[in-house]
Amino acid sequence: MKQLVAATILALSLLASTTVGAEEKAGAQEAAVRLMDAMGMETALAKSIDASLDTQLKNNPELGPYRGVFRSFLAKYMSYAALKPQIADLYASEFSAAELDATADFYRTAAGQKFMEKMPALMSKSMELGQQAVQDHLPELQEAIKVEAARLQELSGETPAAQP
Repeated sequence: MKQLVAATILALSLLASTTVGAEEKAGAQEAAVRLMDAMGMETALAKSIDASLDTQLKNNPELGPYRGVFRSFLAKYMSYAALKPQIADLYASEFSAAELDATADFYRTAAGQKFMEKMPALMSKSMELGQQAVQDHLPELQEAIKVEAARLQELSGETPAAQP
């Protein structure tokens, strides 16, 4: 009889902890949506997608005629509406509802709004800086790949491929 009572108590405590965990997760997801709204994420994501697309098309002008196709595809699969549930889950998995609400409070301030307004352009410029850094040092990367390919060929006992 004691074992039955203990098993029942254990089962009820597990059920209660699962319910509390589910309620906490739901609360965090709701807070994540409040944060995303405070951040103006729908607009910010759209601007970020456009900025990224513009950067890619600038670097690959031959793709310019397909801008509309790319934009439609990205709007379908990378828009706020398409990603909102997954983004909320992601935020809720890393932050509590209280943390998300505190962050949302910041984004409702003038400084927070300015931060979100400037973020797409800053991200685009950051990507350009990174791409330029790689481009500036591409010969170094190519040489390192060549050296490593030779080392790997030597280790495998293969003869190096003829250089064109």
